[in-house]
Amino acid sequence: MDIAGVTGLSRTPVREAFLLLDAERLIQLLPRRGALIAPVTARQIRELSRTRLALELYACARAARSGGIQLAAQLWPLVHRQRALLEEGAPYRRSSACDREFHTTIVRAVGNTVMTELYASMGDRQQRTGVAAFMANPGRAEFAVEHHRLIVEALERNDLPGTEAMLREHLDRHTEDLERYLP
Repeated sequence: MDIAGVTGLSRTPVREAFLLLDAERLIQLLPRRGALIAPVTARQIRELSRTRLALELYACARAARSGGIQLAAQLWPLVHRQRALLEEGAPYRRSSACDREFHTTIVRAVGNTVMTELYASMGDRQQRTGVAAFMANPGRAEFAVEHHRLIVEALERNDLPGTEAMLREHLDRHTEDLERYLP
């Protein structure tokens, strides 16, 4: 398919977009043949999950030291929105976007712009694996909302070990679900 022709764009912006998508490992460029959507591999899932875990555990620890109640107050509306999306049977991409916002809020609470930018740079890959997880395991959305609720409750109690344990279990389960269904 000639994307430049179909979209009415010149070849330069399409090429630049493809280079960005390739750099994010969302597509694979095939010289003189085009591009393919890159498969999501078990290794990529594990690496993304471990990176997320490191950043989010650090953020939760910082939040708990300065009073997890403030972060919990920011997270509760997202938990409620996720519950509402689940109950209305919203498409997975909407649930996944809300899930992503929940986790981004945790990292953003640290106030470290470099960390927030690093986390944001993983956003498209997180969205992609999040939707895949929800599609692979229909019970995943319910599980995610429940874990988010438990994470927020632990933050409200300033229970750092409890918060870390729930976050670790949450991301480990996400990784396991994906590894079970993807190559």
